[in-house]
Amino acid sequence: MKKRWIHPLIAAFCLSALVMSGCSDGNTETESSVSSSSASSAASSGTPTPTEEPTPTVDPSAMGEGAAPTDMPDTDGAIQAAVGEACTFSQDGQELYTVTITDISFTDRRAVVDTEEPEQVLVATYTYQSLTDDPVLVDDMSFRCIVNDTDVCTAYYLADQIVADVAGKDAPVTAEVAYSVPADTQKVSLYLTNNSNPEGENYLITAGDLQQS
Repeated sequence: MKKRWIHPLIAAFCLSALVMSGCSDGNTETESSVSSSSASSAASSGTPTPTEEPTPTVDPSAMGEGAAPTDMPDTDGAIQAAVGEACTFSQDGQELYTVTITDISFTDRRAVVDTEEPEQVLVATYTYQSLTDDPVLVDDMSFRCIVNDTDVCTAYYLADQIVADVAGKDAPVTAEVAYSVPADTQKVSLYLTNNSNPEGENYLITAGDLQQS
C-alpha cells in the first residue's frame, strides 16, 4: 500500500526538477539573445565605440619659435643713431658689446627658391663685437625693420646672406639681415635691441637716401 503513493511522489518531484531546469536554460538563452541583439544594433547604426583621445603634441616649429619679431615696438624711448654709428649695449653699468649698422640698401639678391615674390628686398649690413670675455651673438632676433613709420616688415633670407656668428672680445663679426618691403617704401628704420635685457638700451637707426637695386 505504501509503495503505491511513493512512486507518484517521485514522478512529481522529477517532473518539477525538469521544469525548473528548462526555465533556467530559457532565461540564459534570452539574456544571450538580448546581448547579441544590442551589439548587432549598435554595429548596424554606425555608432563608434568611445575611445580615449590621444593628447596632441605641439611642434615648436609650427608655433614660429625662433622667428624674427614683427610687432611694432615703442620707439619713444629709443636712442636715435645714424648708419655707421656704434650702438653700445650695457647692463648694470658694464658695457657688454657694440653693434654698428654699416649699410642699409635695396638689393636684387633673392632666396634660392623665391616663393614669397617680394615687391622689394632691403638688406642691412652690420658688425658687432664683445667688450668683455663673454662671447656675443647678434642675429635677426635683435632687429625690427620699420617702413614709413607704420609697418614692421617680415624677415627675408637671401641665398648668399652673410649669417651671424659668435663674436669674441676684440674680434668683430660682420653679418646681414634682409627684409621683404613694399614697393612704396620711402623711409626705413631699424629698431635694435638686446632681447636678453628688456631694461637696457634700444636704438633706432634711420636710413638716409636709399639706393635702389
